[in-house]
Amino acid sequence: MQYDTTTDIAILTGIALVLTAAVGVAAAAGTLTVGERTIAVDERTQVDVTLADAPNGVQRYNLTVGVENETVGNIESVEPGDISAFQIRASTNDTVTFRAADLGRAVQPVSTNVSLGQLTLTGTDPGASTLSITIHDFRNDNGEQIRPPVEAGSLVVQKSGGDVPADDAPADDAPADDAPADGVPDDGPADDGGAGQDVPDLPGPTLLWVAVGLMAILLAVGAVIYRHRTNDEW
Repeated sequence: MQYDTTTDIAILTGIALVLTAAVGVAAAAGTLTVGERTIAVDERTQVDVTLADAPNGVQRYNLTVGVENETVGNIESVEPGDISAFQIRASTNDTVTFRAADLGRAVQPVSTNVSLGQLTLTGTDPGASTLSITIHDFRNDNGEQIRPPVEAGSLVVQKSGGDVPADDAPADDAPADDAPADGVPDDGPADDGGAGQDVPDLPGPTLLWVAVGLMAILLAVGAVIYRHRTNDEW
């Protein structure tokens, strides 16, 4: 009499499917935010671009931050945050595109309040503006493309000793993310005059092959059980 191996094979198949699904699921990243500042005309201020938390670390990112109402302020510069391999890809008075790659694993899994860059802004005329973020590329340490929720910032510029007109205040429902709805491109706009350390494109491990490896191990174990039980008669 032989054992019925149907149950064993079904159990192994179920375990393999669960492991495959677990490997393919990336923990969601925290909110990507730009700070809020109120300054006077001709005054400078610094604003941080921050990721609230990074459950699976940060491998690389490519972002554009913009002053939507270009009449009230200029972006003077942007400095690296927690990741030193940093490059400015393009910049104008009201937008800056920058990217970074975490070559030294400065951002570990479960890190919080990760600084992605620090902008220096200057007030030019009284008014207010949304500080928007566009995500061109954002990957965790597994090489997975992620899309953190975005929270726009604001810049309010006042006359010296005066208030900004209420009509110039940024709308609460102003769009924060102008990235294409049909997917995140692999890289963002660039120019030939980018400054900073060159950032290579880092290949991430292919999760499909990890899943295939797990499947192969489980199938091998299943084959051993099958051969053992078919050869073991009562």
